[in-house]
Amino acid sequence: MNEPFSFLPRDLLPEIPELPDPFRKPDGSRVSGVEEWEAQREYLKKMLDHYLYGETPEPPKRVQGETLSSAPCFAGAAVREKLRLTDDRGLPMEVELLRPADPKQCPAIVYNRMAELEKCAVEEEVVRRGYALLYFDRSQLTADEMGAAEFDRAAFLKYYPEYTRARAIAIWGWGCSYCASWLAEQSWTGPLLVTGFSRGGKAALRAAAWDERFAAALLNSSGTGGGGCFRFTGGRMGKDTVGCESIGSMTRPDKFWYWWRDEMKEFGNPASFDSMGGETYLPFDHHTIRALVAPRAILCTEGLDDPFSNCYGTQVAWRAAQEVYDFLGCAGNNALAYFEGGHDYQAPRWMTVLDFCDVVLYGKPQRIQYRRFEKPEKPNPAVITEVPAMHFSWRAPKR
Repeated sequence: MNEPFSFLPRDLLPEIPELPDPFRKPDGSRVSGVEEWEAQREYLKKMLDHYLYGETPEPPKRVQGETLSSAPCFAGAAVREKLRLTDDRGLPMEVELLRPADPKQCPAIVYNRMAELEKCAVEEEVVRRGYALLYFDRSQLTADEMGAAEFDRAAFLKYYPEYTRARAIAIWGWGCSYCASWLAEQSWTGPLLVTGFSRGGKAALRAAAWDERFAAALLNSSGTGGGGCFRFTGGRMGKDTVGCESIGSMTRPDKFWYWWRDEMKEFGNPASFDSMGGETYLPFDHHTIRALVAPRAILCTEGLDDPFSNCYGTQVAWRAAQEVYDFLGCAGNNALAYFEGGHDYQAPRWMTVLDFCDVVLYGKPQRIQYRRFEKPEKPNPAVITEVPAMHFSWRAPKR
């Protein structure tokens, strides 16, 4: 819980209109070699916990599982189980596991969701491809009620009372790691992956950035505060910002103030849903968090007709994080795919997620073209063909 770095309050922070340099160290110098990146990651994580997330515990070292029910599905090709997990402090959590019936080793995708409202749209295909899928209802750890008068963390704080600074997104991300601790002990488990939809995508990003056991972060419609940055927002090429979340809108008392640390309110404008406030005083943005996943893989899937996705801010964060991916020699692990459509996690996006996992884990031929800033040779309505501003002047150090 000790914090080795000191971070300035909002009124003493310098204004940074562009995306902040993730290579800038606490003393003002820049990272000069790959060997310095791990220490820089730890510094950036401390910064993000201070201003945005709040600290969470280390993932539990041991999580036990009790099978509550088990039944075959998909003509015997898979098994669906309900389990009660318990960590070394006694925190219980019920999860649903879908896995291939064949006990050979397979990758497992952790999916934080809201009760039964979110289900994978292609479960049978997940199993056919050789993946397992573990769902957990994140409200078991903290309540998720828009406009709640109080932040109900009773379940989490009962077992981790010293982590009072942690806010909902961080706790849900920690829940993904809790599940990973159980999965990692199973004889059939291969690489671990993490996914989430909307606010669940925000939590999945935090999980992967903090927990290096996740080989890939798979974010869908995560929007501002997820794949999309705070400073720059909007739909196609920055147009139609109405409806796109901002710090001010998220931290309003009638919205989702419990997602982030109280300090974040000082950087937003709660008077208007889509108006900007003091975002330019943040010493980070969401390219910073995306970069923390490197050299592991990350994919954002977004709907071009979804204002909550912050398509423009997601492009901007993607491009800035690419500097870190290039620096670490893993350029192809930073991906972004767009779809015509709104705020959903339906079959086309899931199929893209599975294709991406096949490429990352098995080196299979790429069956989709992940969206880049370059103009494609053949026009495609699902590809943004204009080149947006870079919004940063720094570049990765030369290796």
